[in-house]
Amino acid sequence: YDIESPTKSQLDTVKAMESAMVIVAAGDTGVGKTLCVMVELAKWLVDRKVRKVVLTKPEAVAGDIIDPFNDYLVQTLGDDKLTNLLSKGKIRTLTVDQINHTTLKNTLVVMDNAEFATSFELYSVISRLGKGSTLVILGDLHPVLPSKKSTKGFKQLTDAIHNSIEDFTSTELVYVLFNKNEIVRSPLLRKF
Repeated sequence: YDIESPTKSQLDTVKAMESAMVIVAAGDTGVGKTLCVMVELAKWLVDRKVRKVVLTKPEAVAGDIIDPFNDYLVQTLGDDKLTNLLSKGKIRTLTVDQINHTTLKNTLVVMDNAEFATSFELYSVISRLGKGSTLVILGDLHPVLPSKKSTKGFKQLTDAIHNSIEDFTSTELVYVLFNKNEIVRSPLLRKF
């Protein structure tokens, strides 16, 4: 499975996954942040570039963590391959609290819906990265769903990145900002 016509920011995100420890991809709903990461992580699993994948979301929107990712994973891997990888523990879904009690080595970690994360949740996930791991944080700059609690962690994170991006090498941190012109879903979203 490949993205038919990837946008520049989708390509930048995938490229950053090859070398950076932390990738923060921010933009509006519908620009394909999650899609490009799911397609790439499926390739990594098939090509054995990563031993395991951990999928997570902030507690405010976690619910059944695998459900939102499931469509992407079925599209990219197929039902049988996905079931096999889940049963072998190659793809795991963990809450932020579960991540907070482990060190993630040789793991691709994807946090989606980071716009609903608290600063503590983001800190918890970032601080658990071990050797050989990559963290991709995906968040909307203008969330459209009401949060169950007030969360400003993603805004604080992106502000901190803007104020200090020159302090990081491209192997430590890459920030990708998607723009409205890259919306791949309904063009109507560009008007909101």
